[in-house]
Amino acid sequence: MKKVVSMMMAAVLALAFGLVSMAAPSPAAMPTVEKVMIDGVEVDASSIQIEEYEVPENFDLAEVDETLKDMTIFQAVDIQTDLEFEEMDLSLNVPGIKADDTVKLIQQDTETEEWALIEDEKVTVEDDTIEVTLEKAGPLMVLVEA
Repeated sequence: MKKVVSMMMAAVLALAFGLVSMAAPSPAAMPTVEKVMIDGVEVDASSIQIEEYEVPENFDLAEVDETLKDMTIFQAVDIQTDLEFEEMDLSLNVPGIKADDTVKLIQQDTETEEWALIEDEKVTVEDDTIEVTLEKAGPLMVLVEA
């Protein structure tokens, strides 16, 4: 009888561990650069570096723009390059983004540390792809409607 109870308890424990691991959210993969245009000229995508950006704990999207209050942060990255430009068109592979998602982008001005909403006209969303026109490099957040 003890063996049967031990086997049942082991099965319940194994099932419990399995359920917890399946319930954990999958970490979002980092975006990758597919294509870069600097002031209208295509350049090598390796000239752009993307690193993870750590969002401050007390960060409030509504303080950036009231229209963002119902959005959640899907991805936060820091886009870096040594290239100088007036306008950079980026095509980013962002796994998990869908064309029918409501997506907004915000970017931090590295000089003032203020965040600003990127105009919708400068952003195109397709499945797993975001195309955006930036005026500077720096931290960028991809937001989706909650």
